Amino acid sequence: MFNDLREFIAKAKELRELKLVEGADRDLEIGAITEWFASLPNPPALLFDNIPGFKAGYRVASNLFDTMTRTALVLGLSPRGSPKELILEWRERIKQGHQLIPPVKVREGPVLENVRLADRVDLLEFPAPKWHEEDGGRYIGTGDVG
Repeated sequence: MFNDLREFIAKAKELRELKLVEGADRDLEIGAITEWFASLPNPPALLFDNIPGFKAGYRVASNLFDTMTRTALVLGLSPRGSPKELILEWRERIKQGHQLIPPVKVREGPVLENVRLADRVDLLEFPAPKWHEEDGGRYIGTGDVG
């Protein structure tokens, strides 16, 4: 399992399951590139960086779970199993009482690197894409698993 999204992205990169895309605009380019890659067999996860008009390090990740390998990774399963093997492994985990990781309160760590309170909150500082031409706005977190 992973402690955070950074670890997951690093593992996807190590397994050659990640493609870095630099300089794509958030107005439809990120959405179009995401859709195009998603239509390919075994599409890579995409990490958009150096988005025009935004600070370095403000990135967008997409197609994170579009392959069985990456889905298995995020679930803590063997990334090399067949779909049937992964389902059987997951069922076995459930039978054995697989427990969720309980939350832990922390005073420091990556989750607290960027804190904005009250009038310092500005959602426009994030490069939220307009994914499709007819979208009513920009969306953070479309396609999330929750």
